Amino acid sequence: MKTSVVLSAYNGEKYIFEQLESIRTQTVPVNEVLIFDDCSSDETSKICSNFIKIHGLSNWKFVINTSNKGFKRNFLDGFKKATGDIIFIVDQDDKWRANRVENTIIFFEEHPEAYSLCCGFSRFFDNKVLCEHVKVPHRKTNGLKKISLTEFCRFNSYLGMTTAFKKTLLNKGYDEAWATMPYDIAVNFISTLNNGFYYIDKVLVDRRSYPSSTSNMIASRYINQIFVGNRHLYSRFRNINALESFENFIKSHIDYQRHEIDIEQLVLSSRKNYNTLRNGQLLVCICQIFRLRTVDDLKQYINNILSVTKMKKMRLKDRLIAIKHFWNIVQISIENGYSFIKSTEMPRSKHDTIERKQFELIVSIHSIEKGLSFKDKRKGFGEEKATKIIAMLKDYIDNDYPTDCFAVYETIAVLESYFLKKREQGESLPVLEDILSLCKSKIVGDNYCVGGTTLLRFEDFKSDDIQSINHLFSTARSIRNYDAAKHVTESDILHVIEMARMAPSACNRQPVKVYYSLNEKKNKQISNLVPGNNGFNNAIPYFMIVTSSKSYFGLFEYNQWYVNGGIFLGYLRLAFHSHNLGSCIFQWGLRAPEKELRELCQIPYCESIVAIVGFGYYAAETTVIQAQRKSIQEYISKF
Repeated sequence: MKTSVVLSAYNGEKYIFEQLESIRTQTVPVNEVLIFDDCSSDETSKICSNFIKIHGLSNWKFVINTSNKGFKRNFLDGFKKATGDIIFIVDQDDKWRANRVENTIIFFEEHPEAYSLCCGFSRFFDNKVLCEHVKVPHRKTNGLKKISLTEFCRFNSYLGMTTAFKKTLLNKGYDEAWATMPYDIAVNFISTLNNGFYYIDKVLVDRRSYPSSTSNMIASRYINQIFVGNRHLYSRFRNINALESFENFIKSHIDYQRHEIDIEQLVLSSRKNYNTLRNGQLLVCICQIFRLRTVDDLKQYINNILSVTKMKKMRLKDRLIAIKHFWNIVQISIENGYSFIKSTEMPRSKHDTIERKQFELIVSIHSIEKGLSFKDKRKGFGEEKATKIIAMLKDYIDNDYPTDCFAVYETIAVLESYFLKKREQGESLPVLEDILSLCKSKIVGDNYCVGGTTLLRFEDFKSDDIQSINHLFSTARSIRNYDAAKHVTESDILHVIEMARMAPSACNRQPVKVYYSLNEKKNKQISNLVPGNNGFNNAIPYFMIVTSSKSYFGLFEYNQWYVNGGIFLGYLRLAFHSHNLGSCIFQWGLRAPEKELRELCQIPYCESIVAIVGFGYYAAETTVIQAQRKSIQEYISKF
């Protein structure tokens, strides 16, 4: 494996020579060393240039930036220019142990699934050892440990100067969006998301502590004290005045390498304010979990906790319950967020990748189709989007992804309508049409989609049978007893779904999928997993699981898959009723036995379970609850 070192230098004349020497004298030489000087005002550039020249290091490159980038941007740019398979992150004031490169290469060769590795370190000050092996309780691994997402979020003290990572990580999400974040957080967080972050409990780096960084060490130590000092969750969150200084402390710690605030002095002068927070780890856990959010968001989260727990007369038991509930919400949010990121931004399985590609086609082509409905169309409308969509479609087909699907058929149908409209306007696009024809030639199935627009008149919408429609709505009930002798057929289900699929969805994405089985044994297994089914779990003959794909939504549409799934459920209920089939919708709770249901029905994790619907034929007589509705006045609010 080829190795690269990326070193960000800035006014490091006092100690950078020792670091360079420790890199040069490795038992296994580094293949490439890139040093980026961020406009130092001291002798740093001279020291580095002379060092390279004296030792004849042809594989070492020294670059002086044209302007000060800051260490985050300097490192990110350096990572992009590195050519090695493994990239070492290097600070200018520390020292490597002679076997660091050797041990790191061995690790990555033995663990090809890994993306990044952090090692142990010692701490010294002017050649005086302060701690031969820095250890924190959560890192006493006595060897190698794979770091989970929960561990990373709760105990993130893995330093950049101990980190080495594969360059392929840059293709796993580490891009410009992370340029404002500390590089060590970004690298190791993305590695964790990709299930490839490891920590080796072996000292391979010596970390220097000196006057201008003492405060950094104290800040880091103080945060660890809050973590591991006292784990009782019944702490008293009463001193709200501590919030502002605590927020500043966290903010300063995250950006401590270039921050002008003397953190040591801040800690020493504000200890009394922290005492009310220090006896519990909850606030700090939240700070760590949401450390990639803005400080304003962080403040709001903390305020939410304080607003629940600050009541002086609140009993200890009530405070514990409040904290427990909030912590459960945080854990669930992390799990759901992690699942969403895996399904959308970093799909691992081929199924997830295909789902995401289909989403991109559907959303993009919908904007073209919507544009076709506009009365006045500007000259050249949609050409840029059409070009991008054609490229996306060609890429999809060239990757041998399945073409017998709605996303492909709809894209082709709408593009054909679009090109027809362009020709009518005297603006033909022959090159794009040729590419579309090439794409169509690679598709075997028949296109059932019709794209473009349809002109409808008022008479087409008007319904003369309002009484039947009102009867359909008013007689739809949740049914819990069915005619066991009458069996539902495949044809029945297809007719129901044919009607329910008319449910509207955001940008016509149609993210919903329905899972069902006519097998009696499987339906009984589902019945045993359904929450809220007690008392009549043997009375429902069939079940249908309604899911909604997270892959069909973007970051700022988080949880909208449930909204789309809920709309579909309303249509599904009426569709059952219109076909003389009763149904009962069961909500799917956050702590329901999801793993068992997914395995039984083979539901991928990129799909969220929206609800389970029990159904069957109506019995001759059925007792239903009144389930009286609120008055209309209680439903509406005029403004």
